[in-house]
Amino acid sequence: MKLADARCEIVHLLNHSRLEEIKLSFCHLFESSDFLNEFVAAVKRNPSVKILKLCGNRLGKRLHGGRCCWGDV
Repeated sequence: MKLADARCEIVHLLNHSRLEEIKLSFCHLFESSDFLNEFVAAVKRNPSVKILKLCGNRLGKRLHGGRCCWGDV
């Protein structure tokens, strides 16, 4: 299954589930800055998330000259 085809479902899951850890490795979900913004907003609204692992993803390709700051998450 391509996670990129399930972006709405992922945001819905983040908004309506008690997740303590999220791990998304080597996927293309975050190549779209629109989805990246939605994802960050959903994670911020979910107080149960304690661990966020996003290794191997292409984050912030269009943001901050290729760098993305996760300090606000």
